[in-house]
Amino acid sequence: MSLPYLRQARNVAATAATARYYTMPLGVISAGVAQTTGKQFWIPVRFDNKCIVNKIGVRATSTVSGSVSRVGIYKDAGLFHPRPGDLIGEASATLNTAAAAYVEGTLTAANGAVTKPGLYWLSIVTQTAAGTLDSASAIDSGIPLDFGTTAPAAVGTVGAYSVLLVTGALASVANTTALTANTVWPWLYYSVYNA
Repeated sequence: MSLPYLRQARNVAATAATARYYTMPLGVISAGVAQTTGKQFWIPVRFDNKCIVNKIGVRATSTVSGSVSRVGIYKDAGLFHPRPGDLIGEASATLNTAAAAYVEGTLTAANGAVTKPGLYWLSIVTQTAAGTLDSASAIDSGIPLDFGTTAPAAVGTVGAYSVLLVTGALASVANTTALTANTVWPWLYYSVYNA
């Protein structure tokens, strides 16, 4: 049983055409953070109802010739701690993040389905050129992400994991893949409809 104030159910529409939009937690938003080309991020989000993630979007903030991004959704690995697991699906086309705009990738009932309540991970990687995206930081999402084994002198709120050198399709995440904790990550929004 979840506590009422932690409940994260979504109001869902009946069809993709009327899908409802939601934002990820913001904390502090920074406009125009230059991305590292090939750095894939996983940002945790909890769903308390079945739905289909229809679109995942991001805001590019300036012109960076040739920048494209890929977005998708992952299951949780189902371990004793939060960690991205199997890829559910990737948007059917890359997002053009080469110019300032809100851009979205589209998923389908087959590759965007949240089949049961639980923890899921939205993901993004910028490729070809280091686009500039709105980014988030300083938010405690209620999902504890670790930052390693050494106590730091100071640390920001860890809100995402990442890996480097993803140059093609979204990465497969094995339980042995070394993930890096991040205190700044791309801010995403998404839309959902009824499963």
